[in-house]
Amino acid sequence: MNDQPRTSERHPVVTGVVALVAVGLVVGLVLGGVAWAGARFAGIGGAESAGGPGATQTEGGDRMILPRPRETEANPDPLITLAPIPGAGSESAAPRERKERTKEEREISLSAGQQAVDVFGQIDLIGEYADGDGRVLQVERFEGDAWVEFNATVAVTDGTYSTFVQSGQTGPNRFRMVDSSDGTTSNPVTVRVG
Repeated sequence: MNDQPRTSERHPVVTGVVALVAVGLVVGLVLGGVAWAGARFAGIGGAESAGGPGATQTEGGDRMILPRPRETEANPDPLITLAPIPGAGSESAAPRERKERTKEEREISLSAGQQAVDVFGQIDLIGEYADGDGRVLQVERFEGDAWVEFNATVAVTDGTYSTFVQSGQTGPNRFRMVDSSDGTTSNPVTVRVG
């Protein structure tokens, strides 16, 4: 009887590594072949040989040849003419003047969803800004003897806005909204905290 162990029994780790490498190579070759066949089936990569530079094979087997870019002659006349808007007259060429808003349109209304909350309780601020679509409103709180920016902003959508704030300052808290673009302010609201 032979007392020497077989090579595979002496080095099972080496045998395992060799087997993993062999399986990896086989899987890589199979996946590469599938990708190559898929590319050939989809017509990717074969355009140059099918009809020269710029030629592309279509699904039906027809060839489409794209022309090379070339410089064109300068044309002083416009190639596209737009029809005027009916009823616009010659004033459409003049720059648009900014529509002056009335006092009612400039007003920002504000109301609070709660009259009193616990410390850091949610205070819902809801309001309307009829002519303020797309504008950003900054929340301000009255502190001491001045209005100070509060860490909250909200955008106006369809003439309305809503957000919430939380305050750790106990007692009456006065809030208002300010239009960041032109400084228009809302009415103040007071909510008791604590």
